[in-house]
Amino acid sequence: MAYNILIVEDEMIIAMEIAAVIKKMGHSVVGTAMKGEDAISLAELRHPDLVLMDIFLKGMMDGITAAEIIFHTYNIPVIYLTANSDVNTLERALKTKPFGYLTKPVNATELHTAIERALHKFRHM
Repeated sequence: MAYNILIVEDEMIIAMEIAAVIKKMGHSVVGTAMKGEDAISLAELRHPDLVLMDIFLKGMMDGITAAEIIFHTYNIPVIYLTANSDVNTLERALKTKPFGYLTKPVNATELHTAIERALHKFRHM
């Protein structure tokens, strides 16, 4: 099954690499954002099936806050992406009950598994 995915990543090269992997899997990338505020706007506008959300973003809002707003406002599941997996950040992210959590660099197989698992969990809530 093909899904529409929104990528929220403040490093454009990483966003392009993730987009290429997603497209190879047969999914569509409905947009990319570098800021939490832009991610919320794109989620409202494009209503993707899933959001891949970097925790640390440019701008005033981090990925955890943006993910909470997107899930609670638009009912769209979120998988967190981060290069930093310190205990405090992990605990704060896990309190939002994400549908997945991946460390960067993202492995294509792990990403595929995380997407399928997240959407299965979301459908069976």
